[in-house]
Amino acid sequence: MKLTSLFTNLSKENLQERLNPSVTALIDTITEFLDLDLVYDRYTFLLTCQIPPENKHCSIFDYGVERSIIDNKMEIKIFENQFELFPFILLREIYNLFIPREVRDYEWIQLTI
Repeated sequence: MKLTSLFTNLSKENLQERLNPSVTALIDTITEFLDLDLVYDRYTFLLTCQIPPENKHCSIFDYGVERSIIDNKMEIKIFENQFELFPFILLREIYNLFIPREVRDYEWIQLTI
């Protein structure tokens, strides 16, 4: 399966139904390609229609998402209003599942991702 096919004909209307299959396909492909295991093997990807606060400091490494980690489970909420950047945001967040929490916020790690 070509990964580009995951994003073909993607629209705001079908984004929710295609989110979990896309996440699974990307994680499986990247895991196999990199020969790495996920650091966060418990995760949830959600779409949210809430709009991030304008006054919240947001770096490019956090743009379009709200993350939380509870009991070693990563919850990633992707803002629906960032649809144009969805492929970039989704891929960035999946790569972050491979990065240990202790070094995840290092800028050079995020630049590499």
